[in-house]
Amino acid sequence: MKVLSTENSMVLAEQNGWSLAFAQGYVDGKTSRRLGKTPALHAVVGIDERSMGFRAGYFERASRSQVSDIAIPQLVSQVYDSAPAAARRQLLGHLLGRLRQPLGLLSLCAVANGVFAKIWFHKGWQNLQIEDTEIVRASDVAVLVDYLEQVSVETVDGLAQMVAASPVMAGSAAAAVLVAALVQRARSRRAGAGKADDLSLSAP
Repeated sequence: MKVLSTENSMVLAEQNGWSLAFAQGYVDGKTSRRLGKTPALHAVVGIDERSMGFRAGYFERASRSQVSDIAIPQLVSQVYDSAPAAARRQLLGHLLGRLRQPLGLLSLCAVANGVFAKIWFHKGWQNLQIEDTEIVRASDVAVLVDYLEQVSVETVDGLAQMVAASPVMAGSAAAAVLVAALVQRARSRRAGAGKADDLSLSAP
């Protein structure tokens, strides 16, 4: 079976102009997806050729639906729900720390029945405590992330690095899918921006 996999990888590399490492990762990713296996964290966040090939194979069918249109707020809420209190505090601190402007803070009054605004007005983000996470439900976090997707998408994208670096959060299946989706979305956005710049430079 391993010989067949190697042969398939060589054929794919030659046909598509890929490196052998990328093609091997692609075959591994397709195999893992077919068997319903959860990808290893390194395969999800790694920047080496094999990891990038793995993601291309694993998310091949999901690239237009599950990954690009994936419900990121729900994934974040699942990560929050399964995390211990200290990790929840870290996650909330990341999401809320960028909202320093008065307009952003005031608009939070309408988010999740004002639970985050109440925390801010009582103590501010810098003094966020573990016990504050007891009043914030996973559904509240989903609503917050949905709001941030509209006003500060970079904050949400930054979760990929934070979650991947946290041993207590990175181990869940939801975390693996979340990190993969965020990394792929950020790369797609940068690629789109690069194409737009090229078009503007080539315009007469």
